[in-house]
Parts: sequence; structure tokens; C-alpha cells
Amino acid sequence: MNRPAPSKTPGLRNVECVTRNVAPSRPLTHYALRLTQNSRISTEQNRSRRGLTLVELLVTLVLFALIAATLAATFAGGVKVWERFQTIGSREQWLQVALDQFRRDLRDARRFQPIPFQGAYDAVSFPALVLTAAGMGDDQELGRVGYFWDGTRRRLCRSRESYRRLAHAGLKDTCEAVISDLDRLRLSYYTWDPADEAYEWSSSWSASEPPLAVKLELTYSEPSSRRAVTQALIVHVPIATSGRPQPP
Repeated sequence: MNRPAPSKTPGLRNVECVTRNVAPSRPLTHYALRLTQNSRISTEQNRSRRGLTLVELLVTLVLFALIAATLAATFAGGVKVWERFQTIGSREQWLQVALDQFRRDLRDARRFQPIPFQGAYDAVSFPALVLTAAGMGDDQELGRVGYFWDGTRRRLCRSRESYRRLAHAGLKDTCEAVISDLDRLRLSYYTWDPADEAYEWSSSWSASEPPLAVKLELTYSEPSSRRAVTQALIVHVPIATSGRPQPP
């Protein structure tokens, strides 16, 4: 076997060996592709580090506003329902207090000729025990107790005067407001009618004897539905007689 002739140029063999051992260079397109991929990865990493975009932020704000509006509407509805029940409860309580006071006063009515029992469709007065004119302690004396309708202020008033002050005080000169926000008040009186020979209700009273019973009707409107509601109370007058002639 023939061997190649050694190169006459010193070191040439070593140069050729080094040249054969060096890997061929890669094309430029490979490096451009790697740069593009690295740039895309870097962009995605920067986006994830940057947080929400403007569109995502707007969507989040809209959803939060809708939830807040729903909660506010629910809370406002609950408050209105609570206020409604509170108003109805307060009105019912005050109405019951007014009717109880009216009942107690009528049952405490007395017979006293200088103070007659007088009644109209919007006012009633009768003799009863009241505090003394001096107003000291719990001392009582005979006087006049009355109830009347104050149409201007839509309220039921209570009036009390001692006998010594009746000459200087009318029934409607003083008003102790019993209940307000009323639409109507009606009083009627139960007695024996000799003409019809039957018991009936009358819208006024001026006889010397008190009626057998007094009916008080109070009408008011419900706050929510504005529906008219009427509460009626019938009070028997203990000092009254039947008025019906007894058979011989």
C-alpha cells in the first residue's frame, strides 16, 4: 500500500487535521428561529408578570358593579319591609292604647246633673273624676271628660277639666292628642227609640239620661297600600238605664 507523501510544508498536516475535526457552521435561519422563539417566550412571561389587561379590568369592574347593585337593591327592599312592619306595629299599638283609654273613661262616667252627657257625631263629653284644679298629687274631683275630632290635624283629642273651671273652658280649648293620622272619626249612641219601639244607633245625644252604649269608629289608611281601614269599639255605659218602659 502506498502512503501519501509527506507535505513539504512544515505544519501543513496538523492544519488539515484541525480543519477536518471542526463541525460545519449552522445556517443563519436556525439562529433567527431560535431568536423568535425566545422573544415569544419572553413576551408571554412579561405579560404574565404584568397582570390584568385593560379589557380584563373593565370586565371585572362591570361584574363587581352588577353584584353591588343587586346587593344594594336586596338590602333596600329588606329595609322597606322592616320599616313597613314597624309602622304598622306602631300604629296598631297606638290605636289599641287610644281605644283602651276611651273605654276606661266611659266606664268611669258618673251621674252629675250640672254636667250632662252630651254627644255628637264628632264629639262626646260626660261627667267623670279628674285631677283637682291644683294638680297636686292624685287628688280627684268631679269634672268633665271629653273626646273630639280635630279635622285640621287629623287626630283624636282628649279633654279634661275640673268642675270649677268649666265656666272658663270649652270642650275643644285643650287637646291631649290620643292618636293622629286619622282619616275619619264617627261616634254613635245606642238607646231605645220609643217611636219605633226598638233599639237603634243615633248620631247625636242630648237626653238627660246617658245612652246604653257608645260606638267609636276610627278610619285610617295603611301606609303601603293606602287602603282604608276602620276600627270600631263599642263601650257599654254602666250608669245608663235601658230607657225601655217596664211593663206594669
